[in-house]
Amino acid sequence: MTPEKREEVLNRRGRSAKVKARLQQGTLPLEVVSKGRFDKSEPTIYHGEDLDVPTYVRRGMALN
Repeated sequence: MTPEKREEVLNRRGRSAKVKARLQQGTLPLEVVSKGRFDKSEPTIYHGEDLDVPTYVRRGMALN
């Protein structure tokens, strides 16, 4: 890392609280993709839930 780049990175860490408050994490516009070769197979349903869908998606959880 060049000295100039290092100074730039160190200066970014000292941002004011106003700048930090303005920054927010966005969400990606993800779309449902097909199940590929399993598209024609029956879904795995257990207690009314499709277990082929990841748990965090079924429960509406956000990943950190």
